[in-house]
Amino acid sequence: MTITTQAFKFSDGTSFEMPALPTEELTGEASQTILAATEALDDTIMKARAIAADEHLSATGKTAKTEPVASRAWEALIEAHQKLDEQEKSVQADDAILLAVPDLPGNEYKEAIADREAREWWRSQPAETRAKLLRGFEEDEATSGKYARLQLALLRTPIPLPDMESGIVKSLWERGRRLDNPAEALRIARVKSNIEWARRALGHIQGFTSRVTGWNGERLAQYLAADEGRTRIAGRLGFSPQQMALEIRKSAASGRVSR
Repeated sequence: MTITTQAFKFSDGTSFEMPALPTEELTGEASQTILAATEALDDTIMKARAIAADEHLSATGKTAKTEPVASRAWEALIEAHQKLDEQEKSVQADDAILLAVPDLPGNEYKEAIADREAREWWRSQPAETRAKLLRGFEEDEATSGKYARLQLALLRTPIPLPDMESGIVKSLWERGRRLDNPAEALRIARVKSNIEWARRALGHIQGFTSRVTGWNGERLAQYLAADEGRTRIAGRLGFSPQQMALEIRKSAASGRVSR
């Protein structure tokens, strides 16, 4: 039987499900980030239940004791988003290296001349001919490969191509780079997919964290606005820049800001 979902269960009996990751991805950074986030949430659930069940605490005492537990729960979620942001930045850098268009070596005059002649030939063609060639490049990888040198020259042009042509040529170059480097292209695609999966999981975790801590949007916005590092993650938690700017002004006026 093929397992198509992965369940995350908590000590209070609640749970959520996600599409299952391939076994080989379970030790990856994104998966481990979610594992840590769910463990932190379950710890919060257990502590919150223990505080609620403590008959020696008044309602005020329970609220006071719950507040630091709630803060740590939200901090764990913020840290998870920060880790995913770092992972995303790293894989984007890898992708940029893979897809980079090589610069002309400073002393390669023959290459520079070849680039110029290729671009002059391209611009000399009627628009209909250029459009037909581009369609051929998109539909036939072999044809596209034959014109790889032309595509490289067009990508290095100091005079921008029309937007449509530029977009197609860039897409063709990137397709070729991935085909020439399949292992690295696949690794990058997997990492990106895993990060997207993890973002969805954090959406579920945020909903559970809101329920367990009892924080509404206004209380969370206050918490985020009080610290610059937390403010940078606010967009990940559903707040617009305008909302946070307003909350920061309110926090500054009340003396809550620690930035």
